[in-house]
Amino acid sequence: MSWRAEVSRTLFNRFLFWFFLLLLIPLALAGTTIQTDASSYKPGEAVTISGVCSSPSVPVGLRALLDGETVWFDQAMSDLQSHYTSQFVPPQKGTYIISAACQSDMAVTTQVTVADAVVEPIDTNNNGGSPGGGPSGSPKKTTTTPIAQECEESWACGEWSGCSGGFQVRDCFDDNQCGTFALQPETSKSCYVASSQQPTPQKPFFPQVTQAVSSFWDDYMYWVIGVPLGILLLILLFVLLRALFRKKLVYDEAEIKAWAKKERMAGTSLEDVKEIVHQYTHWDKNKIEMMFIGLK
Repeated sequence: MSWRAEVSRTLFNRFLFWFFLLLLIPLALAGTTIQTDASSYKPGEAVTISGVCSSPSVPVGLRALLDGETVWFDQAMSDLQSHYTSQFVPPQKGTYIISAACQSDMAVTTQVTVADAVVEPIDTNNNGGSPGGGPSGSPKKTTTTPIAQECEESWACGEWSGCSGGFQVRDCFDDNQCGTFALQPETSKSCYVASSQQPTPQKPFFPQVTQAVSSFWDDYMYWVIGVPLGILLLILLFVLLRALFRKKLVYDEAEIKAWAKKERMAGTSLEDVKEIVHQYTHWDKNKIEMMFIGLK
């Protein structure tokens, strides 16, 4: 046998193994069974649901649908022999689809029908006489079940339970106990819980007002600039006013000439005397020259 044939046979055997394994997986998962005590019921009759799970002591989710809407939900527990049972009263006529799902098993369904009740005649003259009458030959008397007077349903319901297994249930009671369920409110509804943990309520958002931390320069900038600038302006104003209103000294030419003669006699040169007079009087040099023409 060539190596190619050996490889082909190995691949074919592996294919068959995985093929049958995939076929057995759905069979292993479909471990839940469901059945009812009857297939059709009269209005007001209780439907008994029973079945077997693939494991003992596991929760079983039960649900009844009417026209695609959930009308009943229950959660049972399988016993030590993996059996479970439950009951519910259909609220109205119609065809119900009942499903059951054990934990870790696939859901299975069954179908029941709720139809009108049939009233049968009741023989009140059952004395063994002939069909034509009793011993006296009188006609056979029959009677029917009397029709009850119309009863107006008055339903009162409790609060919805918490969401469990995707459903909420509540109890409803007819205060008038009519025994009919035409006006019975919804006793179960689907629900959805996003997470096992309740969301933490968020606090309303308020914009936070942050107070900026100011520096020394921001607090005292105008003082640092304004005080020295004000002092400088005051000094300039003082100097300007002093220059404008300064008293002008008036020098007497005769006194200056007398002083100049004394300086000359003391040996001071004529040019030095002129320079001293100019520094103190700020006279023009031409005026000083004219004053000292005759002075030697």
